[in-house]
Amino acid sequence: QSVAEAGACDYSLSLQYDEDATFKARQWLHQHAGERGDRPFMLTLSVMHPHDPYQALRKYWDLYDHAAIDMPQVPRQDDAAGRRMYQLYDRGEIPLSPEQIRRARHAYYGMVSYCDDLLGRLIDTLKALDQLDNTIVIVTSDHGDMLGERGMWYKMTFFDRAIRVPLVFAGPGIASGARVTPAVSHLDLMSTFADLAGVSLDGLAQDGRSLLPVLTG
Repeated sequence: QSVAEAGACDYSLSLQYDEDATFKARQWLHQHAGERGDRPFMLTLSVMHPHDPYQALRKYWDLYDHAAIDMPQVPRQDDAAGRRMYQLYDRGEIPLSPEQIRRARHAYYGMVSYCDDLLGRLIDTLKALDQLDNTIVIVTSDHGDMLGERGMWYKMTFFDRAIRVPLVFAGPGIASGARVTPAVSHLDLMSTFADLAGVSLDGLAQDGRSLLPVLTG
């Protein structure tokens, strides 16, 4: 249903959550980040976008040419995994037209642009507090979305589109414009954070490895 009803919107519950969370994050920065002197801070902002239901604010929907939205490249597969997922969340109850699929993908792209805007608000706040040049910003996600590839939607599968996520670092000492091709994992973040903060994790069990050598070139 969330695919069949995808499109532009003026308001959504996801939007309310993300607006509130981003406001609270900026408020915290104003109240704390500018007053800590040399003491470091760490702030985590979690937002719901991009996610089903596929509804994008019109401002961000209009950034994209609807006719140019790419369509799934791999059709539905008649394999055990594909059949199981089809039974789990579709079962043929709501047949999807090519136009509905295009609208869902269009809305997802709009939601990604909305996230860019939220990140921009945080960056502007760090600039206003004169903290941007002393702050490492990390952007990542918990999962992807099949967006119609192989006839699948959402996550709940181990194909690349569902499990691969962005992991972007920027800030002082981070090599600019570098792309790392070997696989990394969220398990690497704890060791990386410790290295960035100059904290030793000797004696503690670690499932990941520090990405700092790669991040610094």
